[in-house]
Amino acid sequence: KKAGSNLLKVCQGYDYISFNNTLYRVSSDYSNLSNWNYISTQKYFYPPKDALNTKYIYNKTLNNKSGNREIYFDKYAYNGITYNSYCGNGYINKMVDSYSYQPENITISQNEETCIKRIRTRNILNSYSYVWSSYDNKYLLNNGYKYSGKKELKK
Repeated sequence: KKAGSNLLKVCQGYDYISFNNTLYRVSSDYSNLSNWNYISTQKYFYPPKDALNTKYIYNKTLNNKSGNREIYFDKYAYNGITYNSYCGNGYINKMVDSYSYQPENITISQNEETCIKRIRTRNILNSYSYVWSSYDNKYLLNNGYKYSGKKELKK
């Protein structure tokens, strides 16, 4: 994750990034995904961690036949990084983007299936639907019915 930019003294004629407070020389724009090589889409049970040369981008989540959640990430690699070394061309002050690994607290339960509930509502003016039932009918209460306050003895 990009954490900001700092003015640093670096070798003239090169591009740099700072990752977890270590300076690296890069061959192209590190922040542009088109400069990263797509490796493959891979399945994980837990989200993978980014590293200096590896980046994972969320693709989709599915449940397999056993009910286990599978998370798919696109894996990218960046090969144009070298350690900062001595430079003979002289030093200049340059703004260098700073990146850091930001751990995220992601909790994934393997015991639950992902369900999506879709709701469609309509507003019909002055139209009500009444149903007589016993008190505390969970089916009706869960389907949007409310108590009207009217009571009648059962015949």
